[in-house]
Amino acid sequence: MTATDDVELDLLEQCRSGDRNAFRALIAFWGDPALRLAATLTGDDGRARDALAEALIDCWRALPSGHSDTPFRPYLLDLVARAALARGSAAGTGTLERCLDMLEPDARAAAVLHGQADLRARDIARAQQRSAITTMLELRRAMRSLQTCLGSQPDGALRSASSDAHLERSFFDDFLARALEDTWIIEVRRIVQRPLHDAWGVLTDPTALPAWVAASGAHVR
Repeated sequence: MTATDDVELDLLEQCRSGDRNAFRALIAFWGDPALRLAATLTGDDGRARDALAEALIDCWRALPSGHSDTPFRPYLLDLVARAALARGSAAGTGTLERCLDMLEPDARAAAVLHGQADLRARDIARAQQRSAITTMLELRRAMRSLQTCLGSQPDGALRSASSDAHLERSFFDDFLARALEDTWIIEVRRIVQRPLHDAWGVLTDPTALPAWVAASGAHVR
């Protein structure tokens, strides 16, 4: 295990305890490759950023139930790929885009995860909770299809695709910060922003207790 792995595991543990600054640090580290992946699969910067934001929010919400030994990069990039595929194919005019569109969605995701993000078949299978053999065979077929379509090895084309995609430092604050707020914080803000007598009535009303319990329960989950 490298020093980088140790730092990542430490950040993940902090994220699981609700530390959004730790999550911001993870995004700063993996944001660019994740955005490149989404841009390659969608062919559109706006859709790529929407897919990335959705995947990161899903990742944050799932982290408390995750396991410390689960590799984070394959897991995150697979979430990004799924969110990108849900927004349709690239439908572009470039040769690589047209060749990728010929593949089934799962094969398209596997090809980009392998060729661009340099994930091994077993890492992809683990992230997708699929059989390693099934994923390996699917990946081999996808790469052969791309090679036939491109007329050359697809690895170089995949690695250079969307190379100009870059995640701004403001992405976290602009697209994620509010969505990552804990449910109970949102509930407190909603009450505090009400007129004083209304807010006091809610805080002292015993019938409001179930809502507070539900909000705190969502926070714990």
